[in-house]
Amino acid sequence: MWKGIGKDKEPGKDESIELIGLEERAVPQPSIQPQPFQPGMPHPKAFSKATHIGNGIAFRGEVTGKEDLEVDGRFEGKIHLPGCTVSIGKDGEVNAEVAAKTVSIHGKLVGNVVVSDKVEIFEMGSMEGDIVSPRIQIADGAKFKGSVDTQHPHKESQTQPEQREELSTVSKKGP
Repeated sequence: MWKGIGKDKEPGKDESIELIGLEERAVPQPSIQPQPFQPGMPHPKAFSKATHIGNGIAFRGEVTGKEDLEVDGRFEGKIHLPGCTVSIGKDGEVNAEVAAKTVSIHGKLVGNVVVSDKVEIFEMGSMEGDIVSPRIQIADGAKFKGSVDTQHPHKESQTQPEQREELSTVSKKGP
């Protein structure tokens, strides 16, 4: 029953709520308190879904799929993730042939890379191998040993084999 302000009562006096038939119960509190968004930190929705090979993991084999890959551990083999990003963390060591949309190197990569967008080698990163990419960025202090082909990786493969043979025949005729 609620006892409120009546005609004969003054505002602010004897205002109370009477609960009938309810016992006091402890309300469980969440064990994890949400943290407020802090400027300078990426927004939680900004994180993309990616597979992560952690610092304590060594993996050998072949990775294929349609999901980004982050390597902070060791990987040896082949990585085929067209349309995806492959990121090698500062502690990551990769010995592989890599095909992806973008490759970002903060750690160490040994192997050839073919990408459709961009290869980035950051200040502490190192790469040994050949790169086929329309764009490449090598930071001051990064290490790179290999060759770079800045053609789009799929342009040559889009030419029909008959056309390539015909073009080579025409170039051989000469004047």
